[in-house]
Amino acid sequence: MFKRKGILIYAPPPNSPNRVGIRNSTDYSPFGVELDGRTVSLDGYRFGFQNQEKDDEIKGEGNSINYTFRMHDPRLGRFFVVDPFFRDFPWNSTYAFCENRLLDCKELEGLQAVSATHKNYFNSAGIYIFMKNSEKGFSAKGQIFLLGQSATESGYGVESNLKSSVDKNNYWGLKKGKVKLNYSTIGEGYQAWESTMNNNFPEVLDVLMKKNFTINELQNKLNPGEGKLNYDPGNDDYAQNAYNNGVNALKRMILVIDEDITLKEKRQEGLVKDYKNNNPTFANSKDRASYVKLEKEINYLKKAKIKAENVLKEAGEN
Repeated sequence: MFKRKGILIYAPPPNSPNRVGIRNSTDYSPFGVELDGRTVSLDGYRFGFQNQEKDDEIKGEGNSINYTFRMHDPRLGRFFVVDPFFRDFPWNSTYAFCENRLLDCKELEGLQAVSATHKNYFNSAGIYIFMKNSEKGFSAKGQIFLLGQSATESGYGVESNLKSSVDKNNYWGLKKGKVKLNYSTIGEGYQAWESTMNNNFPEVLDVLMKKNFTINELQNKLNPGEGKLNYDPGNDDYAQNAYNNGVNALKRMILVIDEDITLKEKRQEGLVKDYKNNNPTFANSKDRASYVKLEKEINYLKKAKIKAENVLKEAGEN
């Protein structure tokens, strides 16, 4: 079974006598209104626009969408209540759906918009950076700050390919003396960042290891003042802004991980039966290698999701 543009289709194995049939099909307006005469539902499927659960008892079928943190009215294109993060997004309407970016974004559980750019960043760098920071033993608050710094400074990795200069794709936010990290892989980039920080800002790393450091304490180590090496001279809110962005980035990352896991599990569906039955042909095929590769990727993503949720909880940001 797979889903494409709101359509659930049962796809039987090759040579099966069963026919493929549409069970659920819905066409939507940009904000999620179900178009008249263009909806088919044969089994009472309770999920609708953007795979969110519908609450049809409130305003009729498809007119109330239940995101985790807020309810959405697709006819108005607005949420019912104020954005829980309205202080972090003063430029947005507190009731805006998907930040009014309907073509390139998806709503993140009633919190904010997440775009294809965000997905590319997390898949190419963000998840790796987060997991490496976790392995290095940074505290929960430290991991949040470092991810926020990476996401912000690189513009969520808008240059989809890795670049050799921080001028293009600076995943680590090094501004000291226009430092340039030369690297061709994300692993090399992380090592270069770690070396530069150890040589120039060891006290910053020490603070990020502490469980209960304060933002002011971190800011003072980043920019210690005149006559000393400053990380981002003149920016007195760097630590706070990067931390706030880290909270949002981590929540976006969890959504991206959930979607990736779902897609990878669906790719496995056609392989599961033969794999579990130890079909001798399958055991020596490229399909088996693909299945095993997907399984490793899924397990890695699940581990990353658990770590991310625990970091938010430990830092009191869940």
